[in-house]
Amino acid sequence: MMNYYYGYPMSYGFNFFGFISILWFILIVWLFVAILRRLFSHHDHHSVFEPKDRALDILRRRYAKGKITKKEFDQMKKDLAE
Repeated sequence: MMNYYYGYPMSYGFNFFGFISILWFILIVWLFVAILRRLFSHHDHHSVFEPKDRALDILRRRYAKGKITKKEFDQMKKDLAE
């Protein structure tokens, strides 16, 4: 009778531990990219304010830069208060 040798049982077909290590690698890369995106994002983080507060903040910046006059600032501020 002949004895058949098939080699290491996990060497052919599906390798569970190789699959798990690939999943860990993907998870680590995804976390690294997420952290970098969070650190270097240039999004405006004023989304917690109400739109009225944000509009007033923009209006104040425009007035401070001299893009609008005092009269225009007061009128727009009054319009926002309504």
